[in-house]
Amino acid sequence: MAQINLLKQKKTSGSFLEFLPRLLVRIMLVVVLAMAGYYGWQFIKVGQISREIFAAQASINQAAADAGQVPNREEVYARQAQLQAFNSIVGNHLYWSGLLPALANITLKDAVYSNLQATKDGSITVSVEVPDLDSIDKFLQVFDLPEFVQNFNNLKLGAFHKQQSGNQTAYGFDAQFNFNQSLLRYNSASTTTP
Repeated sequence: MAQINLLKQKKTSGSFLEFLPRLLVRIMLVVVLAMAGYYGWQFIKVGQISREIFAAQASINQAAADAGQVPNREEVYARQAQLQAFNSIVGNHLYWSGLLPALANITLKDAVYSNLQATKDGSITVSVEVPDLDSIDKFLQVFDLPEFVQNFNNLKLGAFHKQQSGNQTAYGFDAQFNFNQSLLRYNSASTTTP
């Protein structure tokens, strides 16, 4: 009688071509499961984002409804429009009073200005009278100081001449220089409230 061998036997004669289809099926199965997991995760994220959008729209609608119920709403809008118009007028107005204190800071105590002409494009022409020639030199040196150069620069002097002022002799000349145009703008920090 023939005997049955119940022991497992190793198959040694398998080739790569017999093993390849099983390997490809397993790889494809892993890829399909990964894609299904990715699309499932995307579906969950889309649901969360949709809920967040809905909540944001609900809060916007609630805020709009609350804004519509503000008492005297039309008056508030009218005041806001008035304030915007006022701010644009104040912002575009030229304040020559801002230039004069800065000009006083660079003026020598002995110098006297006359015939001052300033333009909104940033130039000043002034007739200056000083007691002596050293004062002319001091007048020139002031325009080289860094704290004044930021506001006044490009000094040009005309010919100076000797003139009699009372019983004293003085020297007069015309000076032309540029000033920083921001001195003409409204500065809320420099104003005082009563």
